[in-house]
Order: sequence, then structure tokens, then C-alpha cells
Amino acid sequence: MFFPEGHIRVFVYGYPVSMRLSHDGLYALVRHHMERDPLSGDLYGFINRRANQIKILYFDRSGWCLWPKRLERGRLVTDWSGVRTREMDWTGLKLLQAPRGAGRRAGRAGHGLRRRARHASAAREDRGRRPRARTRRQPAANADETNLFFDERKVPVEVIAVPNPETEGLAPDQYEVIGEKVTHRLAQRPGSHVVLKYVRPVIKRRDTQVLSCPPAPCA
Repeated sequence: MFFPEGHIRVFVYGYPVSMRLSHDGLYALVRHHMERDPLSGDLYGFINRRANQIKILYFDRSGWCLWPKRLERGRLVTDWSGVRTREMDWTGLKLLQAPRGAGRRAGRAGHGLRRRARHASAAREDRGRRPRARTRRQPAANADETNLFFDERKVPVEVIAVPNPETEGLAPDQYEVIGEKVTHRLAQRPGSHVVLKYVRPVIKRRDTQVLSCPPAPCA
């Protein structure tokens, strides 16, 4: 926008304003709060609470114009407690739009950019790596439990022989006992505990060479 600098009057509203307000909302602020004539052709400036945005409202005889600006660094106002609604010239408006504290915020902005760059680089490296498959360790079926985790001298042990149902109806010379499997269960007796030791024979049929072992009883 172009204005003859010597003939422009500028009024800046001395309170934070939501940047969601457009022509009608800012017109109402000029008319009722600033008590000015919005149709006079003067410029009216409004700043948001964070003081990083400003909107200039004016009327150019053909319609309403709204000129917004957002600062990338710095602030338009450093302390709202000292700001009042006031009139300034065109040069003062241009000086107002010069950000304050830009150097300090520029350092912070540069630090943020470097941090985001590091995160983006790490994300690219992670995408290039193949994730390691996690497998849950499964207990071995029919695990050998001959190694006791208790002291037989302190806990009573009751040995129970579990018959193999595959031997029913077979003569002793039709199968061979090639080993045994042991399973321990903790049981409660009146006034004490006892370990049940289940001994399960492993047999092999001589005709089919098939191995069989009865399962351990449930606790």
C-alpha cells in the first residue's frame, strides 16, 4: 500500500486483540472503543497478545482494506502494561513494526532449527534400519524336571508312578522301557506342604518303534 506520509494519521489500539477478528470486528473496535470514525481514511493498528502479529485497518473510499503482518522473530511490544491507545505518524508505525528482541529470539530459533534437523536425520536413519524381530521364549514341551529347585531333606517328597496306558494289552516282550520323565508338583497337606514326584515311563514298542510317555497330571 502507498500513502503520502505527511497526510496519514495512524492510531494504534492499546490492548491485545484476537487476530481472528476481520473487517467487521475491527470496525466495531474503532467505532466503540477507540471512538474514532473508521471511514475517515485513517489507519488503525491492532496487535495480538503475543505481539508477533499486527493488522492495519483502513478505508480507501471504495471499500475496507486489511493489511496483516506476522513477525518471524522478535515482538512488536515487550510490555503490555506500558501500552496505551495513541496516535502516531507514519514513521512511528514503521518503527513499531521493527521487531524487538530479535537477536535473542533468533538464537533460540536457530537452536530449534538445528534440533529439528537432528531429529529428522535420526528419523531417516531409523527408517533405513530393519527392526529386530522379537520372539518370546516358549517353554520346552515335556521338559526334564529332574533337577530339583528345592531341598528334599526339608520338604517331604511323595513319589507317584504314572502308568503308561500304551502298555495295556501288551505282553512285556512287546515293548521296552527306555527311560523315564519326572515332574514335580507342590501340594498342600493339613499343616504342611508336600512335593509330589510323578515318574512317567518312556516306552518303545518293538513292532512299530513308536515312543510314548504319559502326560504329567495337572496340579
